[in-house]
Amino acid sequence: MLPTHFISFPRQNRWCLWTLVGMACIWSLFAVALNWLGGFVAANRWLDALWMAVQLIAAAQLFLPVQHLVPEPRRRSFYWFWLLILIVVSCGLHLLVPVAGSIAVGSAIQSGFLLFSGTLVGAVLARYINRLRDLVLVSIVMSLADFSSWLAGPTAQFAGQIAAYYQAPQGEPPIIDMILIKLALPGSEALIPVIGVSDWVMVSFFACVASRFHVNENLTGAAVKHQSSVFSQIGRYLPLPVVVLFSVILLAHNSQLFIPVLPLLAFAMITWYVLKTCGRHSEP
Repeated sequence: MLPTHFISFPRQNRWCLWTLVGMACIWSLFAVALNWLGGFVAANRWLDALWMAVQLIAAAQLFLPVQHLVPEPRRRSFYWFWLLILIVVSCGLHLLVPVAGSIAVGSAIQSGFLLFSGTLVGAVLARYINRLRDLVLVSIVMSLADFSSWLAGPTAQFAGQIAAYYQAPQGEPPIIDMILIKLALPGSEALIPVIGVSDWVMVSFFACVASRFHVNENLTGAAVKHQSSVFSQIGRYLPLPVVVLFSVILLAHNSQLFIPVLPLLAFAMITWYVLKTCGRHSEP
């Protein structure tokens, strides 16, 4: 039997987590619907961008419930336990997705779960940032690791494997496919891998850091209000980290080059934080 502190949550946090689960499920259904609709139109650059933008904006709404979580003291064992659960469930979902062609429903469920997991992990990591200037060191380390992996590490190798598999799917997909978030695109029978879960973790991280330090990263209006209902803010929330992610995806998609997301995301967000905090301090 599990210790109580592993599975007990305050009422507010239980509600937020169940809301997050429901929104991730709705996103998966939405991706399936777009995949079906995409079968009736021919693929082109503009439709690809529109399909991706709509799915990423929908996924961004998952940040709303985690920004309403009530901080509570937890041991590290608590986070390791739930991280292990997320990994086990992710592996299980990966095994359930059919090998050939990657059926849309299975891929959508798997991607929805990765968005759910990445959102939670990013929110947890944001709690360990005590000062905004701490982000500079975090971003330097993150960017160097991402560049190293892209230039001469596993990322470069995995990118080639994934590209080769989805151009001619035969046999089992590469193991890295398990942590890739797939989106529906026009003219494709299967969902296509677009970003890694680590990218989404950092997008969630930067969005939650902004919320934690009361920096408005919402490009469509006011910052998320913690005293307001989550549902009243859905559709009116477009966080800057998601826009940066989308811009990098478009750049990579149109240039046919593999472009690391994290360094560009870190640079854009730190610049935004500096501009916002400087503007706040300059106000009378």
